Amino acid sequence: MSGLHGPPLDAAAEDEWLPQVPQQARACFSVWAHGRLKGRMCLLLALPRFVVSCCPIRRLPSQLCKLEQLWDFYIDGNRLGELPQLPPRLNGLKVSGNLLKQLPNALGGCLDMANIRAYANQLESIPDSICELPRVVEMSLQGNRLERLPAGLGALQQLQYLSLHDNNLRSLPASVSELRELRWLYLYNNRLQDLPAGLSRLPLVERLLVEANPLSEAALADLGAAGRSVRVLGLDAAQAAKVPPPPVASVGWMLPWGRLYAKLQPASQLKRRRGLAPCPATLTHQEVLVVAFAASQAEPEWLGVLSQVYSGQVSIAEAEAQISMDCLGGFSELMRRLHGEGTEKLNEKLASTAWLLGPPHLSGQNGAVLGDFDVLSLCDTGAQWYCDVAEREQLQLESKLREFVKNYRRVIFLGVSMGGFAALSNSHLANSVLVFGPQTDLTLSHLRPGFSPDDLQRHSENMRCRVREAVAAGVQFQYHVAVEEHLAYARRVPLPLSSIFIHPIEGRIARLMEKTGILWPLLVRSIAREQKLARGEKDKWPKAEDKPPSGFFAWDLDGKEEVLQLCLWGAAGKLSTCKISGQNLTLLSKSGPRANDWFCSGCLAHNVSKASSCKKCGDSGPPQGVVAKAWRKHVPEEPVPSSRASVLARIRRLPWRTLGLVLVLLWLALRRRLR
Repeated sequence: MSGLHGPPLDAAAEDEWLPQVPQQARACFSVWAHGRLKGRMCLLLALPRFVVSCCPIRRLPSQLCKLEQLWDFYIDGNRLGELPQLPPRLNGLKVSGNLLKQLPNALGGCLDMANIRAYANQLESIPDSICELPRVVEMSLQGNRLERLPAGLGALQQLQYLSLHDNNLRSLPASVSELRELRWLYLYNNRLQDLPAGLSRLPLVERLLVEANPLSEAALADLGAAGRSVRVLGLDAAQAAKVPPPPVASVGWMLPWGRLYAKLQPASQLKRRRGLAPCPATLTHQEVLVVAFAASQAEPEWLGVLSQVYSGQVSIAEAEAQISMDCLGGFSELMRRLHGEGTEKLNEKLASTAWLLGPPHLSGQNGAVLGDFDVLSLCDTGAQWYCDVAEREQLQLESKLREFVKNYRRVIFLGVSMGGFAALSNSHLANSVLVFGPQTDLTLSHLRPGFSPDDLQRHSENMRCRVREAVAAGVQFQYHVAVEEHLAYARRVPLPLSSIFIHPIEGRIARLMEKTGILWPLLVRSIAREQKLARGEKDKWPKAEDKPPSGFFAWDLDGKEEVLQLCLWGAAGKLSTCKISGQNLTLLSKSGPRANDWFCSGCLAHNVSKASSCKKCGDSGPPQGVVAKAWRKHVPEEPVPSSRASVLARIRRLPWRTLGLVLVLLWLALRRRLR
């Protein structure tokens, strides 16, 4: 058996369900409604993977170590206070978002361990045995209460990603500077005064964030001599005032919002152009503020995208032309235009209609570009969905935002997934809200905080109340969602249907829109509107004439009236819309295309990306269209020359047989040349 999925279980139902699980089950995905797992679960001796996420579980059975075949165990988003002895073959430990105060000392015996994700707990220390894990690549320990780290941390020679932000660290072990494979090091929001010498000159380090630490001038000067591999060095304005920062430094003001990462930056500082001075120590404000809520990975997001938005690569005129949102009519009429009459193989016709009739964008319109604007990057390291409950950190985000946004004429909220939930929950404080695949009902979401059922229900209802309040106040919403599980969440939001934009594709919609060159002009268009309104210009965007749904669901799955907005992606990233019925949308969702799927030029059949010829007619010619094709390339970064240390580090990672073959070929080439 490849897998089992258990419904929400109470204690009695578990006794009935467990005997039905074969002992040779390969994977088990479950949702428990009560606070513990019984030891009988450990009878599944051949179980290699177990997922018990986002439940109110407080205790695991002590017999867990008997599962000797278990190599991956997801227990994130629960309410665990301690861990039992772990199985020896574990490859990954995912325990984020719990209430753990320590990790078991026996963790050092799991020699295959590659990933440790224990962020958003209450850890005060980590065992020294963790330094005995030779294969660890990722260690995420942010959002805890750590005051010290093991001195031998430098022994983890395969470690590439180390996240230690939002702790109480006063110093780092000197051995950290020996982590030759390290790429990302996050240290912000600690109490560090000094850093190990040469930290920014590790051969492969790319991202080093040290904001909100009282670093000495000597430590900052050492960071200023960053190696050529460093692409982003995160500093705050107070640090930059002590020592002139290097060109790769991203400088901003850290707001004193406790355990909530809150960094304010002018967009011009996200990626400083040559000759631009860093922002001063004194806090200043632009007219427009963009608040970017990070998702559940507990790391800052949106900064790379917003730096490209500000770069001027897309003019306001071109963005407005590309993201016109023109309505092309009803979906049924478009389908008849492409396929003629008839209802045979309706699913095939739905997908091709959604992807082959979008008009192209004629690029090249020059003109004014965006002026500077402020970006407030928010990150809930505690993975508690920016909410306050009794057992977690008290963020008090709403009251802090309410006071802060008073400094601006116009405010935009951005968010994806968990960040989208936060943007909607605080939407009454904004003028515009753009969310992409947000979670809207924490009682149903497969990814959610480990709150009690009552708290999940309370915060979900609070979000809906705030959205109703925002709609009544005239806040402009753009709710973007793909035809996947997040579409079910969209039905539960009290928004006018004209504010919901459904995209005919499966996958993470924000990433897909970024890849295809649609996200940048979409944001340029929205920020340009707010900048015009801040200057007193009239709003040219049409007002929403429809009202929020009166019932709990926004639309009927079997509805035949074409009232929903379906986005059509045309060549060169043109974004138009049409009206589709709930019935046709439901059918389209059952076989939604994925990125790089294609449509046959002969019969218009939908084919998966790996298919070399049409499944229907066998044609192997050029396709009529490709789903989510990347039209606009990313703005290239400045080339970073490889240092000698970086080249040598890459050579050392080559297998010895490959290295030997390369040396033999070089010797033969040299010998031939000498002849």
